[in-house]
Amino acid sequence: KQSKQEPVKQEPVKQEPVKKPEPKPEPEPEVSTGNSELDAVIRQGRQSVKRLQELHDDVPDFKISAQLKQIEILTASIIDQVERKEDKLKQVRQFMNYYLPTTIKLLEQYVQLQNVGLKGENISAAMQEIEGMLDKVIVAFQKQLDSLFERDVVDITADIQVMEQMMASQGLTNHKDF
Repeated sequence: KQSKQEPVKQEPVKQEPVKKPEPKPEPEPEVSTGNSELDAVIRQGRQSVKRLQELHDDVPDFKISAQLKQIEILTASIIDQVERKEDKLKQVRQFMNYYLPTTIKLLEQYVQLQNVGLKGENISAAMQEIEGMLDKVIVAFQKQLDSLFERDVVDITADIQVMEQMMASQGLTNHKDF
């Protein structure tokens, strides 16, 4: 007589969810232009853009958030221009040494004030002052960026004038400008 054995029931094995390692932020590419002052400005600029991005993430207000994004884009564009053309470094000294760090400091204070639970009169007034300042900062940063192109525009205009004169002198256009 054979005995039937019932199959042994196994409890399902609980597996801990596999934790995916958090992606490490990619290190900033090392800056080495051969000019230590330019390298320092580029590093500082990139760090400032990164800080502006962090502050942008901390601001829920749509209008302020949009202004922060604009400041971030303008700052990145200014740094990009200096990185492309080293001779523009002199033009951004005050921007890098005062305007950008002060703007970031004010934005950090804004985020701190925003995170205070109950807002009193002083907190609200300080926040409104910073909010009012952002449009002025945007205009100033736009002018800073625009000024970096001033010499390029002069060069472009001169190149166009010379080309037009050469084409006219060789009868390649209908204009005789001389």
